[in-house]
Amino acid sequence: MTTDSKVVPVDILYEDDHLLVANKPAGLMVHPVKQEHNETLLHSLADLFAKRGESVSIHPVHRLDKDTSGAILVAKSSYGHQLADRVLREGGLHREYLAVVSGRLADGTGTIEAPIGKDPRHPTKRRVTDGGDHAVTHYEVKQTSEGMSLVRVWLETGRTHQIRVHFAHIGHPLAGDTLYGGARGLLRRQALHAASLRFVHPLLEKELAVEAPVPADMRRLLQAEFA
Repeated sequence: MTTDSKVVPVDILYEDDHLLVANKPAGLMVHPVKQEHNETLLHSLADLFAKRGESVSIHPVHRLDKDTSGAILVAKSSYGHQLADRVLREGGLHREYLAVVSGRLADGTGTIEAPIGKDPRHPTKRRVTDGGDHAVTHYEVKQTSEGMSLVRVWLETGRTHQIRVHFAHIGHPLAGDTLYGGARGLLRRQALHAASLRFVHPLLEKELAVEAPVPADMRRLLQAEFA
């Protein structure tokens, strides 16, 4: 992959010879969808390794939406990707998120279990539908304001837009998530941050826990709503 001067710098939260955890900024796609896309997480990492003089094969193990910030696991070789993907498929990659949702949730903790599939009326949107893929989202309310709730979210499954779809489905769309009915306010994107990853390293055989700091735009929202 070629790099250019437009790549976005990305912080590395953890790295060894096989895997790394990057802190993806909001607004950055993980990988190019079209040939002209040359500002993605993969371009940023390729640029980083080129500057180091290292030859690395970059493979994201899971995905984050373009406007979701935070921790993402990336393999540095095909072999590392194969092993990390097995961890993901066997449920060993524990992903926690912070989200700000509209309204006050009735329960302090809960589970949303509803199948997710494509919305035939929109090219990228998803929806809860009987014929969709099994999807399970757990949450815990951390703080509430008059009109919003800060929730800790963790996943059993990893469907496209899962957190966004599930909270919209129960009547609490994410703040800023206009695609799913959230009101646009202080945040110009969905209020969703991948706060941490925890897994047993498939080669080092030790548990890793990596946290991604909350970005400035979401800190401003938290300050305004919950301080």
